[in-house]
Amino acid sequence: MYKRKNIFLLINFVLLFFLVIRGSYLYKTLGKKKTGFEDLYNNKIEVRGTVCSEAELDYHFRRFVVCNEKKILVTTSLYPEYNYGDVLLIQGLLQEPNNFSDFDYKKYLAGKGIYALFYYPNIQYFENSNLSFSSRLMKGVYGVKWKLKKAINKGLPEPEAGLANALLLGYKKALYVDDREAFSKAGLSHLIVISGAHVTILSSLILSFFIFLGLSKKASLRFVFLFLFTYPFLVGLSSSSVRASIMGALLFIAYYYGRLSNMLNAVVFAANIMLLFRPLSLFIDVGFQLSFAAVLGIMYIYPLGRQITKKLKEIKINNLNKLSYFWDAFSLTLACQVAVFPIIAYHFQSFSSLSFLANPLIAWILYPLIATLVVSLLLSLVFQGLAFIIFIPAYFLLFIFQRFAYFVASFSNLYFSISNFGVKEVFLYYFCLIFILSWMYRKKKRKYSRRKNKKYNKLKKTKIRLK
Repeated sequence: MYKRKNIFLLINFVLLFFLVIRGSYLYKTLGKKKTGFEDLYNNKIEVRGTVCSEAELDYHFRRFVVCNEKKILVTTSLYPEYNYGDVLLIQGLLQEPNNFSDFDYKKYLAGKGIYALFYYPNIQYFENSNLSFSSRLMKGVYGVKWKLKKAINKGLPEPEAGLANALLLGYKKALYVDDREAFSKAGLSHLIVISGAHVTILSSLILSFFIFLGLSKKASLRFVFLFLFTYPFLVGLSSSSVRASIMGALLFIAYYYGRLSNMLNAVVFAANIMLLFRPLSLFIDVGFQLSFAAVLGIMYIYPLGRQITKKLKEIKINNLNKLSYFWDAFSLTLACQVAVFPIIAYHFQSFSSLSFLANPLIAWILYPLIATLVVSLLLSLVFQGLAFIIFIPAYFLLFIFQRFAYFVASFSNLYFSISNFGVKEVFLYYFCLIFILSWMYRKKKRKYSRRKNKKYNKLKKTKIRLK
């Protein structure tokens, strides 16, 4: 069995190597191939196409992708509403994407197959009954999502409604700009982005609910699998939700069949599946990089902190052992922050030093908050007239969460910029981190071997005396 795991892991790593090489080649060739739009830029043209992405809403505009033979990103006013599956006739000035001073926007869009833009064009809507089965299915999924969003907006005032939509449905743009900035400065942005924590909490709620109804664990797990398959589509197939769903499915399958799971196998396998369908994710998707870096930090850095947690639990002086709970949360946060620091520094050129303390102090709220939101949302769909009353418990938890972020963000002097942190610095950081971790684990292994030998020698001497 052990050899089979090693062979599977080796195959996974070999496949990962080739997928990274493939992605690297595609990334280098981005923008160098002809797009077919070269002669059309800065000209007024007419395009008929289908909206092939969920509309991204801000407080000032609506943005979506229109597909014909090619993809075009359209930015227009909030109303009238245009959503997935709508057929539109668009007339306007076709523009080429431009880069920002600190962001290669052109290459970012090219990675998604988008090479042209429309800004506030004239749009005419057409009825369409010839959508493919997959398009009709996705339109149905988005229809459910929009219905859930309306229910949340009906039951909660702003800005709490925006925060709830971000936590459950992945609508991060629904947050006020001030709220997004506060969570960013407090180092809490990852808590409001759909991640492994959200998927795990929702999966455990579904499992507990069906077990409570009287179903067996195996029967309940089937509903969890269904959720893990559909939820990433509901929240827009973000990297963190896809990664968490794949890993969660693998772990639950192992649990379903009563087999031990290998965490590293699950991580590498999830990366391979994502890179197989999205080969550029590693190079253009920051969420992909942060998601996998955080998981690896939990796997290899967090266990070192757990040793201190065990020692604190053994202390029985003036309830000092209670510090073990805070330290455990702190070490988990520290492990993630150490793992993702160079990625944040490289992409955002900034870092919040208070995040090390802020996360352990507020992360506890995530489980009761999401659980309360889910229960309130489901009840509000049944008792629509009582939505505002049903959401009151969720409102207070959201209020506490938001106020805490603003309080931490008020210490702006502890939010510092990091300049000139490039690719070389990122590789140097991870090289040093891997070297230090390897040294610490070798030291731990030698210490364990010495203890084992001592116990063996004592046992051997005891047997000799007995004889």
